[in-house]
Amino acid sequence: MNEQQAARWAKTRDKGRNKYIVTFGMLTIGVCITLLLSIMEFISNNEITPMYVVVRFFVFSVIGIILSNKTWERNERRFQAYTSASGAKGKVSK
Repeated sequence: MNEQQAARWAKTRDKGRNKYIVTFGMLTIGVCITLLLSIMEFISNNEITPMYVVVRFFVFSVIGIILSNKTWERNERRFQAYTSASGAKGKVSK
């Protein structure tokens, strides 16, 4: 992690873990993949099954939550390593 990445992560972590997980995991991954697969379903079948949309959103939101949680943990480890190596002790210029 370099100084620019650390500064960007410091801003993200100030917003909190839950907001990161909801924004990145549920909304970004869950909604985008659900939308993409629903469009593909419509193109191939000329219809969208509402139940499939609900199931897709649930499944991909859970996957998004897991992935974003792992990403948070990885970025926190990198941030802690960077701040301890640079002597910043968690104080990175934002």
